[in-house]
Amino acid sequence: MDTFWSAVIGAGGTVTAALITGLLARQSSVRNKSYDKVTGSVNDPQPNAAVGRTFKCSGVVTGMQPGLSLWLAVEVSDLVWPKESRVTPDQDNKWSAMVFEDGAAQTFAVAIYVADAKVDKRIGKWLEAGRSTGTYTELRGIPGARRLARVDGLRLNLGVL
Repeated sequence: MDTFWSAVIGAGGTVTAALITGLLARQSSVRNKSYDKVTGSVNDPQPNAAVGRTFKCSGVVTGMQPGLSLWLAVEVSDLVWPKESRVTPDQDNKWSAMVFEDGAAQTFAVAIYVADAKVDKRIGKWLEAGRSTGTYTELRGIPGARRLARVDGLRLNLGVL
């Protein structure tokens, strides 16, 4: 009897290991490996800064590959709101963009994401739906995109221009 259960447990472990290996292989094949070459930063605003509803973001990005794009997003807890325009680095790999933040949260983060064409389409559809209804639904992350950098602790100061 002990040999029987040892064989069953051993077979179960082998099947489980094969399933986990298969799932991990599928996840890595779905992930866009060109993202691994991209690094980026958000240099402005600084962490814990007071910003107005409209503020400038800037930073540096390297390793961009053809077919990839950059997006800014505001984050509050685990919710993300991509911003209207894509970020385009100049010949020195520097980027700069204005962010318009109409949210209600007093404290938030701004992040820069790298995305591919599939993600661009999803973000575009989400933005279009928000423009047409006047309500931008909450997103829990941006599936398929990778966050490159984030500045935390930003505070809305309506007296700041």
